[in-house]
Formats: sequence, structure tokens, C-alpha cells
Amino acid sequence: MDNKRVLILVESAVVIAMALALSQIRLFRLPQAGSVTLAMVPLVVLAYRRGARAGLMAGIALGLLRLTLDAYVVHWAQFILDYPLAFGLVGLAGFFPNRKFLGVVLVISGVSSVISLPGSCSLQSSRPRELPWLCTLSSTTSRSFYPRLS
Repeated sequence: MDNKRVLILVESAVVIAMALALSQIRLFRLPQAGSVTLAMVPLVVLAYRRGARAGLMAGIALGLLRLTLDAYVVHWAQFILDYPLAFGLVGLAGFFPNRKFLGVVLVISGVSSVISLPGSCSLQSSRPRELPWLCTLSSTTSRSFYPRLS
């Protein structure tokens, strides 16, 4: 390995550790599960510094680590979409190194879209007569549309 690849690998490992530590510090919990953390901030910085590939790989690695530490899986689609794919999408910011605001907006909208899909799958299986996409989008935006399914 050349020095640049080793540097990117070490920087990615440090960023993953920082993001994992930040993911354990919850700013607040949402009523329908989930919480708000600052875990994606180091990943976005890595994606801007080292490119989309490094950001994507670090995000997937963080998603897999979060899956092993504090997973809440109800549906099989949630296993894939909520953890590795949602965190991996943070690497999209690396495609826009000169337009940082656009990169952050795309990351936020992409992650929001991806984490809405598993909710609609579980709503479809538990409430088949309702419109799951409408329920999920309103539930993930307001977090107060439906009572907890437990």
C-alpha cells in the first residue's frame, strides 16, 4: 500500500471511532423510536476531505458497527436500509467537494428517504388497508402520527 491509501485508511478509522462515540451521545430521543445524534458530522467531513469512496466505505462500516451495538430491527428491509445503506449514503457528500451546502442537502434528503422505506414495509405488514408510504412519511417527519406498535 502506498502512503496515501494508508493515510486514508487511518483517517477513516479515526472518523468511524469519533462517529461511533458521537452516536452514543443522544441529543434527544424521538417518540416513535430513533434519536438525534451528531454521528454523521465526522462522516460528512471525511467525505469532503477524501472523496465519495472513502465516505461511502466509512459510512457502511459505521452502519455495521451500529448494527452490532444497538440494533432495533423489526423488518428485514430495516436491517439493510436503516444501518449500512443510510450511513453509507453520507458518502454522497464527497461528490460535491466545492458545493458543500448541496452535498449536505443531498445527504439529509437521501438518508431521510432511505430510513422511511423500512417503516412503510413494517406498516404495510401490520396495517395493510392504509397507505403505508403516506403514513411513513408523515410519521418520520412529525413522529407523532401513529401510536407505538407494541
